[in-house]
Amino acid sequence: MIKADVKVFKKHKGQLHKNLKKVRLEIKDIKAKLRTKLDTKEETKLKATLREKLNTKSQTILEVTTIEEDIFIRLPVVEQTVITTVHQDVFYKANAAIVSQSSVEISQCEDIIVTSNIEVTEIVSQIDVIMKGNLSEDEKKKKVERLKMKKSKLHMKLKKAKKLKVKAHAKK
Repeated sequence: MIKADVKVFKKHKGQLHKNLKKVRLEIKDIKAKLRTKLDTKEETKLKATLREKLNTKSQTILEVTTIEEDIFIRLPVVEQTVITTVHQDVFYKANAAIVSQSSVEISQCEDIIVTSNIEVTEIVSQIDVIMKGNLSEDEKKKKVERLKMKKSKLHMKLKKAKKLKVKAHAKK
């Protein structure tokens, strides 16, 4: 009796997954339509449809989760223990992978920050040399403009690297 129930649950779960796939595609299509220019009535209709589809998606996910729990409860205790252990093992391995990945990201960001700071310092010294040089004002202006542009790009790179470093620290 229990095996028959599990088979029925698995079959129903498979149908729900197919429906969930359809709903996700429909949501994606609606979002794509919303990105285009539409009149207000059509946009309102699409937003209402989107809310309805999102609601359907969340209900389906809840139903799938409930079915998975029902299947788990109907399993023998030994199988429940094995599944729980595997889930914990996968979680710990994934967590360890995230931590090591974030360590790599942190060191890469630190490298970018150091090299960018060195390049900014070099640009500042180049600007000083150009300003003290005996070039015409137009030439000085052009060269300084190029260097300032390069410097601003480096500052943006620095800013981005610092944000990524903060995100990587948050993952740890």
